[in-house]
Amino acid sequence: MPSGKTNVLALDLGIRPGWTLDATLARITRGPLNLKTRRPLALGWAGDEQADLAGFIFGLGAFVRATQMSQSVHRMGAFHSLAVALTVVGAAFGALFGQDGDGWRQGVRASLSIDGRETTLAPRFVVLATSLKRLPLGLRPFGPPQDGMKVLDVAAPPRRLALALPAVLMGRAETWLRRQGYRRSLAERVVVSSPAPVVVDGEVFPGGEIAIGLGAPVRFLVP
Repeated sequence: MPSGKTNVLALDLGIRPGWTLDATLARITRGPLNLKTRRPLALGWAGDEQADLAGFIFGLGAFVRATQMSQSVHRMGAFHSLAVALTVVGAAFGALFGQDGDGWRQGVRASLSIDGRETTLAPRFVVLATSLKRLPLGLRPFGPPQDGMKVLDVAAPPRRLALALPAVLMGRAETWLRRQGYRRSLAERVVVSSPAPVVVDGEVFPGGEIAIGLGAPVRFLVP
């Protein structure tokens, strides 16, 4: 049931905010049931300081700042797609018009390994991963909807951002994007290592060496 501030998982499943417990119970009695399956991300931290987690959206870098910004948006009374829209606009403004050394554009230092392919420690503007297919407002930063774990890795400071931002958000496969440091991947296993904080499903957690894969399938009852 949608009970959060943005309800991205519910949107992906096609569940509207009015889907309540009473509506769920009533739907069960009418059968047959309409079920959808999603596999959450399974995240594990090296060491014992942070317990393992399961969630549907992971973010590092500018995504953490955007999430913190969204808390102010929520306090203004904006939720769901409106909250996402205001947060995206605010984050885009900061990234487009900030200087390379400011908090938005300088990124965070992180290493990223996708399916065993090692990369060097480097500044990253944003790293995103999700197992969802649909995001609010029709945004497609990972490209066309598909199953599996999708990853977006953007180098810092972001290059040609005014041109790249609409292409990335709308999922266009422009050949020049990768050359400019905007990389999309479909992965089985990702290892991120950074001291910077990360976000999982809207909550901030400490950084570290984090292994990300796909967890066991979860079934959801949908209208």
